Amino acid sequence: MIEENKFLNFSVFTIPVLNDNYIFVAKAHKTSQTWVIDPALAKPVINFLQDKKYKLTAVVNTHHHLDHTGGNLELKNYYNALILAPKNDPITADKKLDTNSKLSFAGEAVQIIEAPGHTLGHILYYFTESKVLFAGDCLFSLGCGRLFEGSPQQMTNSLNKILQLPDNTQVFCAHEYSLDNSKFALSVDSANLALQKKTTQIQNLRNQNKFSIPFKLGIEKQCNPFLRSNAPEIKKYLNLSSSCSTVESFAKLRKLKDNF
Repeated sequence: MIEENKFLNFSVFTIPVLNDNYIFVAKAHKTSQTWVIDPALAKPVINFLQDKKYKLTAVVNTHHHLDHTGGNLELKNYYNALILAPKNDPITADKKLDTNSKLSFAGEAVQIIEAPGHTLGHILYYFTESKVLFAGDCLFSLGCGRLFEGSPQQMTNSLNKILQLPDNTQVFCAHEYSLDNSKFALSVDSANLALQKKTTQIQNLRNQNKFSIPFKLGIEKQCNPFLRSNAPEIKKYLNLSSSCSTVESFAKLRKLKDNF
């Protein structure tokens, strides 16, 4: 099953692959511009594009892990597409991106947000007019990425950048972890009514074999413990003083999740 989400200037098609990965294809409404974001595999993307008669123009990566880049070279060779990738992540690319990069899609600006933590070079793609964020493995629904390379300070800074985005931002993350993440979130923030409501909604979607992605950032700000690590109730659960830093609280929360 492939789901389509329509926005002002483009559509996003979500292709599920492997156990829980999502590959995203963004197609401009008025031009042939077509991007694939974080292609774990090439074949499902090629099949989809052939079915739609779309021609791929760029392969776009948030970070270097194989379940986000495994299809890169095959797709580049098949379509003669450009590979766009983070400047500070080890990916062979035609264009390396950082916060100063100028990028556009379907006539609107795409802001590059440097978000180290999961990897040192991880970046996010924010479509400024449509309010769409491709978050890779930085932010998940009710969770965040493991710190494979970065520090708690770096990830806290990265999540704080996301917190500055508008509440109506639609977030596409690259894994279907929502239901599993809800179990941990409820364990540390059990009285959170917004979290309880969102968990029920996720369960209903998954029971119907529907995706829980994208999700609205404003609701996530109310529910996701990793975006709320400075909240008094989270600190209380962690047995931390109210005066402790957000970084200290986040670090303890992330360690708990790693062993959950």
